[in-house]
Amino acid sequence: MPVQRVLARLQYLVCGVLLVLAAPLSVAQVTVTGQAEVQVQPDYALFKLAVVNYGESLVPTREKNQATVARWLARAKELGMSQNDLATTPAMTFPSRWQCGTCTEAEQKTGFTARSEATFTLRRINLLATLANELSTDPTVMLMDVEYHTSALRQYRDQARAMAIRAAREKAQALARELGQDIGAATSINESNDLGSGFWSWSQWGYSCCGYYRSYGQYGGGGFAQNVMSVAPSSGEPNEGAIAPGMIPVRASVSVVFELTR
Repeated sequence: MPVQRVLARLQYLVCGVLLVLAAPLSVAQVTVTGQAEVQVQPDYALFKLAVVNYGESLVPTREKNQATVARWLARAKELGMSQNDLATTPAMTFPSRWQCGTCTEAEQKTGFTARSEATFTLRRINLLATLANELSTDPTVMLMDVEYHTSALRQYRDQARAMAIRAAREKAQALARELGQDIGAATSINESNDLGSGFWSWSQWGYSCCGYYRSYGQYGGGGFAQNVMSVAPSSGEPNEGAIAPGMIPVRASVSVVFELTR
């Protein structure tokens, strides 16, 4: 057999052995999830409202709507809100027929409806009840949504994330211990982002003519069953009035893969 052919076969065998040696060995692993929730007192509130006016003529109805919005913007500034805390939409004016469930045909009118929307960011959350009560006294204002937020969301989310990692490790250790084993290094870490944004929302909408409204409250995000929960210390001013913002959840969830060792 020619020497060249022998060397070629030998080289082929050596490459095959090296590939086998380089192939990763199967390592026993355990995959766990860790979830955590930090309860935080909100330090600002987001008011979303609509201003609706009715009238028989287009221009006066629109001007009345703009005047109402301007009055509430001025009041918001009196409560300490800056220009950056306020946002409005232009007045939309359109023909409408004022209908009411208890009105007769003769009492129903055809005219115009002017509607504007505004968002107020109230950073002095101790004035929450003051603003909500004042808005509720204006029949042209519909309070569509109130959200409670924290300006330290990043800080508390980092805290929740660290708690979730510790919860995942403790769960993996407990599972391995029952099998007479222990855990080694983590080989993979994934974080879930579908946890909401750390806020609580209260909503209401209505039609002023008919006096019909709906209200409901919800936390940001869907269902969540945490392994560990913590309550952050309060640093805000005491709330005045009959409306309390309560606490909002800041959550984190991770999935970790650990090696199993004997």
